[in-house]
Amino acid sequence: MASAVTDTARFGPSRSTGEAIFQAACLGAATMLLVTLGGVVISLAIGGWPAFAEFGLGFLTSSEWNPVTEVYGAAGPIVGTLVTAFLALVMALPLALGVAIFLVEFCPRAIAQPVAIAVELLAGIPSIVYGMWGLFVLAPWFAEHVQLPLIMEAEPGSWQETLFSGIPNGANIFTASV
Repeated sequence: MASAVTDTARFGPSRSTGEAIFQAACLGAATMLLVTLGGVVISLAIGGWPAFAEFGLGFLTSSEWNPVTEVYGAAGPIVGTLVTAFLALVMALPLALGVAIFLVEFCPRAIAQPVAIAVELLAGIPSIVYGMWGLFVLAPWFAEHVQLPLIMEAEPGSWQETLFSGIPNGANIFTASV
């Protein structure tokens, strides 16, 4: 009897059945998450093995993409993805910080709640929807109102001509970042 009292005092009261069930559910969910993540990694390894068997690790560092000679490299898309993500963060972080500071510090309470709900609703829209809007609405507008005037104003042989040359279709890294 005395040892049971000291064990309770030392380890706290015994757990209820609900706590044990909750702990088991959390352990099961965490284990399932790790198993799923492992399955994704294995699936990617199996799916990507033919590319690595054919081209080796040079597949990741080569930017050549020539379907005629069946030579493929992933460096271009990888770098494009990283640059686009970086530019998107550079543009979005100050805006997000400004909205957060405005809502918390300066916004009148009467409109703070509706604005906060609107921001949360925008965050709930899948990114592919924003991407499709950017491709079909923003890119043509950007091509007509930004790219084309910049191309027309660039002096021949200048760095602006080099930077803005090409087909003004709006499909570029800046538009993707926005």
